[in-house]
Amino acid sequence: MPIGVCRVLRIEVLDDGDDWGSADMQFWLTINDSTTFLGRFPGVEDPKTIQLNRDVSFRLATLLNITFRAVDEEPEFWGTTDQIAQHTFTLNTSVFPLPRNGASVKAADDGVAARLVFDLFAQNALTDRFGDNRRMKCLGRIPGPRWLDGNTVEGSVALVENLAGHSGTGWRVHDMGNDSVAFECQGHLAGPRWLDGNTVNGTVRLAPVTGAPFTGTRWRAHVPDMGDGVYLECLGNVEGPRWLDGNTTNGAVTLAPQMGESFSGTLWRI
Repeated sequence: MPIGVCRVLRIEVLDDGDDWGSADMQFWLTINDSTTFLGRFPGVEDPKTIQLNRDVSFRLATLLNITFRAVDEEPEFWGTTDQIAQHTFTLNTSVFPLPRNGASVKAADDGVAARLVFDLFAQNALTDRFGDNRRMKCLGRIPGPRWLDGNTVEGSVALVENLAGHSGTGWRVHDMGNDSVAFECQGHLAGPRWLDGNTVNGTVRLAPVTGAPFTGTRWRAHVPDMGDGVYLECLGNVEGPRWLDGNTTNGAVTLAPQMGESFSGTLWRI
């Protein structure tokens, strides 16, 4: 599953809510259950445009509830409370697919009016991991070996306890398009290098090439609802187990039929 990115371009303050001069203001953005503080800006006078050009990542879903909140801080000695404007709108990405450029949401209430202008798009969950010599750590809950290691002589894949002495623990993450990636083992000896899952029997090995007949060399990263790490789904074209699973008891690496608590070794940090 890709992640969503909201590129916050600017905030247009239309009414600072303060009749006596400039206002100290705060702004917040919430997308579904993910809230980001956009900043506090002292001495804002309307009309004013605040340039941000800031990327905010969130878990992508079909329905996006986007909330923009603008707050005019009122000094306590005036005996008044903060003036708050907030507005939420829902975007159905199945009807209006991303990207959406130049979108905006206006919050106007309690004497405050401001507009948030932004772009929305999706990107691969591993975009910032593309490159050489990444390490893949299994987050299984039982102590034991955790580092994914490819043996380019035998074509085997296993978990090892230490990075030292295991050149096959280096992996290069390749963008394969359509929200998929391939993992190339950086072992120093010649041989097969591409992480390949067999969705017929659940085995995981190294393949000599990507693509047919090794369709299991393409993977898709899924971001969990809570915590860090990713689940890696094998995109092999035959039905069967798909989730890369490390067994931290014996070091075996296979495909599991599902991700999550029952198979804690399906969660990885790259």
